[in-house]
Amino acid sequence: MDASEKFNAFLQTELPALAARERRAFDEIAGSGSSIVIYGCGNLGRKLAVALSHTTTPALAFVDANESLWGQTIANLPVYSVAEAGRLFGKNSVCVVAVWSPGKDRRFGALKQNLGSAGFGKVASFLPLFWKHAELLLPHYRLDLPSRALEKENAMRQAFALFADETSRAEFLVQLKWMLLGDAGAVPPGAPIQDTYFPADLIRLSNDESFVDCGAFDGDTLRAFLGLTANRFAAAICYEPDPENCLKLDSYVQTLDPEARRKVRIEQCALGASEGSVRFEALGSVSSCITSEGTLEVPLKRLDDTLGEVAPSYIKMDIEGAEIDALKGGERAIQTHHPKLAACIYHVQDHLWQIPLEMKRLTPDSSFYLRRYDDEFGDVVCYSIPKKNLARISDG
Repeated sequence: MDASEKFNAFLQTELPALAARERRAFDEIAGSGSSIVIYGCGNLGRKLAVALSHTTTPALAFVDANESLWGQTIANLPVYSVAEAGRLFGKNSVCVVAVWSPGKDRRFGALKQNLGSAGFGKVASFLPLFWKHAELLLPHYRLDLPSRALEKENAMRQAFALFADETSRAEFLVQLKWMLLGDAGAVPPGAPIQDTYFPADLIRLSNDESFVDCGAFDGDTLRAFLGLTANRFAAAICYEPDPENCLKLDSYVQTLDPEARRKVRIEQCALGASEGSVRFEALGSVSSCITSEGTLEVPLKRLDDTLGEVAPSYIKMDIEGAEIDALKGGERAIQTHHPKLAACIYHVQDHLWQIPLEMKRLTPDSSFYLRRYDDEFGDVVCYSIPKKNLARISDG
């Protein structure tokens, strides 16, 4: 079957079945009377431990492969090695794997086998447990209840139909299944991380590009852009609200030769559909984001109000879930100048289909593509490319 046939089959059979059993899926795995231990002491595992402490089945302990953590107490739970946890808890507990599974040695299948060998008769992914306690744990990034995706079937079908090649359609289905099944083992390797935003089969850069980098971080994408254009470009505007990231970005820009430096502008603000200010969690990392719990207040601006005389030819967005609002805030410039667009779609569940649909509204005559870089979770990018700028012809 091709991607379209597999996509239709998933929507017609697998997704409705998932939605019907989402709340009881974990209990079907764990059985009655099983206590819970959590594999993984990272942010995901800690969030799960805190949530379970408010239920009738709090977790008993953490299990982790990092021996420096053994014997510590994290989130009020003791941390054990796999072998020790298996001996203490394996017979009467279900071990819930709470890692994103990057890398072959941490994929769920390999971890399940390892935990089973240590004595755990029952091993589950964290996702069914998140479904069971959705009111405490979801949404979490783009993870949410399957039933909420089922309600958006028409939008998913419309977005799927936009993509111009089989690679994009297959990746759409991979991402849909990953966030609804949590099975990283079914995700094939991504494209090389260095190709992010500039895949040679799609993007053709000219010597007079005006590049708009939304979520510029420390200048990593700008650095790639300048390398590919050999510093031959018209302008570059970099938007980055995090003060620490912005300092790193400015430090990099100051190393450029005077001619290139003159053409780069840094805007320390967040982007949205309106103007004002927002709460922001400034972490000094790629995970800094707009959030109501943020400790910093930063200015919020619209692209249309900040571009000035720059006519964008390529707009990239990786802004931790604010992409749709930022696209709306740049509507006038996008519809006037018809730039290439690249937006990350992996931060919120419905962004997988809503961002392509928003791009279609703004750029109805473009071609649309989906690509993933590096691991199974991050760096999933939707491209809207004017047909005159395509690096290659669609394979249909």
